Amino acid sequence: MDALRNRSFKEDMTTVPLPLPKEVFGIEEPMKIDGLEIFDQKNKEYNPMPENQKYLCARDFTEAYLAKRITPVQVCEKLIENINQSCSEACDPPLYGMCQYHQNDIMAQAEASTTRYSQNRSLGPLDGVPVAIKDEIDVLGYETHVGTSFFNRGNPASRDAFLIKKLKEQGAIIIGKTNMGFGVTTKNPNTHITRNPYNSDHYCGGSSGGSACVVSSGICPIAIGCDAGGSIRIPSSFCGIYGLKPTYGRVSSTGDYLSCTYNGMMYTQLANFIGIPAITVPAGYNDKDLPIGLQFMAKWYDEAILLRVAKASEEILGSRRRKPSEKYWFGDLL
Repeated sequence: MDALRNRSFKEDMTTVPLPLPKEVFGIEEPMKIDGLEIFDQKNKEYNPMPENQKYLCARDFTEAYLAKRITPVQVCEKLIENINQSCSEACDPPLYGMCQYHQNDIMAQAEASTTRYSQNRSLGPLDGVPVAIKDEIDVLGYETHVGTSFFNRGNPASRDAFLIKKLKEQGAIIIGKTNMGFGVTTKNPNTHITRNPYNSDHYCGGSSGGSACVVSSGICPIAIGCDAGGSIRIPSSFCGIYGLKPTYGRVSSTGDYLSCTYNGMMYTQLANFIGIPAITVPAGYNDKDLPIGLQFMAKWYDEAILLRVAKASEEILGSRRRKPSEKYWFGDLL
């Protein structure tokens, strides 16, 4: 014990990438990846996605509200209908991106947002925008199961996590909890298998698979996930969406039940990439029409450069991105 007590441990942030040679990973020569032809702007193979079938962003919602074309109440009525369908046999097989949602709570938030817009006192660019939350983060009134069959059953959260509190302060409509699993598949026997909207015979990745699923299928424009070893980036690449993992610590983890595992990993060499920011962007489709994701990483707190990369990707791809299978497309909220 004396030896341990007197020993000095190096406690640098584990986000310092080690300069490991490529041979360590078994890499010999760069491998050609098929499916990236979508980035070739001369390629005519990809037909534009119709305007009424494009992915919606938060700005689309706020512009529609400000122009009085639609209200948050009308959006959420359709959204609840879509969630019900996506989690039922009417959508065969069901997606199961959502694992908990309280319809009365969703509509109460929508009514409050509609009132604010009618009185010209919007809280900001997120007011009235539907946002889904991974079932790892506390949301007032919801049970935080963390993908288990036993955790917090019958014990709903008594307060919001810090992140949820900030979203609500901006008027975002929290639509419920998304499915998750301990692994990279979101194959969860407790809350069903979350399926890939592009092909229901495939997984949507994990562990934030439900969050990627609901965005990819158009149920909502934004979903919150958590990432230590790829839990945002993996499902984002599987589902053909943009997934940002911010620098660890940039956003308070208060109310995130698995944050203790990230904190424990911070002092291990194996997890030395855990804290740096990264982003996954859509990069094409393989021969099975499944999305291919491309990952970029940056220095601590340098999310701005990653967002510029994502913006460039979006400008190149434009409407050439493919939407999921017709029966799994719910992007008709506006």
